[in-house]
Amino acid sequence: MRVRWFPVIIITLIVTLILLEHLLPTAGKKTLDGVVIPQHNRQSPDKSLPNIPDAYFGSEMKAVKPTKQKKCARFPELLDLKFSNNIWQIQETSIGTLQLLNAYLDDREFGQYAVWPFSKNFFTVRIVGMLDRVNSRKQLYCRMWYDSNESVLVKGELFWIWKKEWDVIDAFQPYLISCKTPDDRIPMSVSLVENKCDYPTNNLKIYYEKMYKKWDFVVCVKGLNFPFEDKSTRLVEWLELVFLLGASKVHFYQFSVHPNIQKVLNYYTQKGTIEVTHLSLAGHFSNSPLIRNKFLQERKVERRLQEVIPFNDCLYKYLHKTRYIVSLDIDEVIVPKTGTWSELMVTLQERNSDLSSYLARNVYFFDQLETDLDQIPPYVHMLKHVRRAVEYSKPGDYVKGFHDTTKVVALYNHISLWCYSWLGCDNHNIDVELAQLQHYRGDCVKDLINCDDLKQNTVLDRRLWHFKDILINQVNQTLSFLEMIDL
Repeated sequence: MRVRWFPVIIITLIVTLILLEHLLPTAGKKTLDGVVIPQHNRQSPDKSLPNIPDAYFGSEMKAVKPTKQKKCARFPELLDLKFSNNIWQIQETSIGTLQLLNAYLDDREFGQYAVWPFSKNFFTVRIVGMLDRVNSRKQLYCRMWYDSNESVLVKGELFWIWKKEWDVIDAFQPYLISCKTPDDRIPMSVSLVENKCDYPTNNLKIYYEKMYKKWDFVVCVKGLNFPFEDKSTRLVEWLELVFLLGASKVHFYQFSVHPNIQKVLNYYTQKGTIEVTHLSLAGHFSNSPLIRNKFLQERKVERRLQEVIPFNDCLYKYLHKTRYIVSLDIDEVIVPKTGTWSELMVTLQERNSDLSSYLARNVYFFDQLETDLDQIPPYVHMLKHVRRAVEYSKPGDYVKGFHDTTKVVALYNHISLWCYSWLGCDNHNIDVELAQLQHYRGDCVKDLINCDDLKQNTVLDRRLWHFKDILINQVNQTLSFLEMIDL
């Protein structure tokens, strides 16, 4: 009898351990509408300070009153934290100034990438920020706070989100700082310091939201900067198109925008289909709309360095909520030859499965190549521009794509730079027969020397008309509701 029951007992133990592995990452948290939220990661009472631990505010303050009893583990007082524009938290070091945007919990090593049951990998805390030092390998430390009296110090790994083969200048550089947790508990917040006993002037709330059923696509858009130009109707058309293609959410980062653009953003925010995060330049730059606009137009390399930050912030905000991050600007869209993004991904997975990024090649639809189509309203820009350059940009140049959140660790604007793979990131170029990045501009980017040839050698491309009727209807409804057109 004992021998007969022995296999049953063993199987029961194995099943129990497997269930525990899936349940452990959600221990100590509450669920609401399928989203897992740590108890200490609720919405901050002060929305202008989104990266501050909630424990500094309200009734929780008494429970985490800073203590001065531990010389090397003093919980930083709120008024000792240093800020830049209420967006970046600052920590001075011997090699320069750290400007830190946000911290996030990455639980991928706990589950999918753990060597169960012998793995000692738990969670990784990721911090996105900038440092005025090129490709620094300086040893830093993360002090993870569980409350004001309990903390753990671990080493922080710096990853420069750039490549030495690209333009390298003496300016603030984008970094991802990674710190392993010592166990399976989720810290309340994290402070980054240079030396073990430093008193931190930063304390970042650890962002962690998880959905049991992920979306397929979230679109991330770098800092919107149109303080003097009204692109509101173009924005409505672009948004309605990406929703038709398959986006579940669009996350914008915003510098300064025209009042009509703000009206559009407010409308879609209220609908719950977009989120907007206000952003400022890191470093010593002015953030007045006039001066910042000049900086973004004239300081090309510095602008690109700054643009890396919102894409990585967006990656980690939606890391546990979507299967793919789609990096786009509002003058470009990935358009399959037929169908939607979901249908495209089925084909791509069949041909080249489990890659980190699928990248669409760039092709220009110039503004001056408008086709005179009476049945298309004048304010629907993309549907009226169905003539494009014959020649595509070279593979890898100006691409945008779909980035797999189970694999990508760090993103550049166009490609993935660090992935969960011994071989690095697999940045796969999508066959132009399947999909292309349609780029709507008045001119080429300044780097191109064959722009005149691109404008002269063109071809008709109406693939966007698969969505023509429904897109026009959606745009008309939205613009009419916003009182931007009369129907």
